[in-house]
Amino acid sequence: MVSWRKAVGLAAMLMLLGSASAAERDSYGSIAFSPSTGANGYVYGAGSKEEAEDAALSRCDKHAGDCRTGINFWNSCGAVALGDNAGWGSAWAEDGDRAQDLALSYCREHTRNCRIIRWQCSLP
Repeated sequence: MVSWRKAVGLAAMLMLLGSASAAERDSYGSIAFSPSTGANGYVYGAGSKEEAEDAALSRCDKHAGDCRTGINFWNSCGAVALGDNAGWGSAWAEDGDRAQDLALSYCREHTRNCRIIRWQCSLP
């Protein structure tokens, strides 16, 4: 017979193991872009926010000199919209359509003629 203390300890250990498994499945993505040219770099399936952001910026920097991070996301989708006069907006959501809709909405709060320059989900 298992004592209640052992049962509670076993339950706590299983919860910790379950948390570790969930963390191992986290997938990070990032989109970097140039406000002046619309050039962009992106990455998905990275193991950390920092890894994703660094890779996206590095990829964008190959095409433009003024790249910045537009959005970081994990286990979801991100989008960046660019409009007139370097105005832009970005967003993340559970699916690509919603991320794009939100990015366009945020972009339109600052400028006109907004268009999606990149969207990506953290899992392919």
